[in-house]
Amino acid sequence: MFTKQVGPEAMMNRMKAIRDLSTECWKGHWQGGSLHGTDVKDGYRRYDDTVPVTTLARLQEHGPHGAIWWRYGHSTWETLEAVLDNPDDYRAFSVRDEERRLERRAQEEREQREQEETTRRQKAAAWACPTCGRDVYPNDDWQSVAPGSDCSVCTRAKERERQAAEERAAEEAQAKAEAEAWRKENGIFGFLRR
Repeated sequence: MFTKQVGPEAMMNRMKAIRDLSTECWKGHWQGGSLHGTDVKDGYRRYDDTVPVTTLARLQEHGPHGAIWWRYGHSTWETLEAVLDNPDDYRAFSVRDEERRLERRAQEEREQREQEETTRRQKAAAWACPTCGRDVYPNDDWQSVAPGSDCSVCTRAKERERQAAEERAAEEAQAKAEAEAWRKENGIFGFLRR
């Protein structure tokens, strides 16, 4: 409490000088961190042992319950109840953190509903493989599949069978061509020429 009887401007200058000299005492200590995730840099200030100031003249004029208190860091004269309250303390932080947690939960629920809807649409668009009876989806094996076609397992098996048949046909054609060439060159009695 400032009690010296000086003019209002001189009193305010003294109060501001004390404010400037005691900044480390009243500015509060930052408590950082979020309880539900590291993507948000948030926290609150702790104002332990912070004391508001007033003048004897304001106390005599407005009484102890009036707006006579000035808390350094605040911009106006306030009542004792308001000046001792910390609107930016853990309570405000926990409200913000709870809002973030609820938003994160709502986002997770939206993503889950979207995933369920995607799964439902895929199942609705599925058909039975004509070869093996497995469910075939339009995007089976990460590639588009025409409706009514075989599953990727059967398609790969048929492709392997087709390639093996082509290789056998090529080998048979080559063997036949070699036999025909030998027959033309040697004739029926070609073995006698040796």
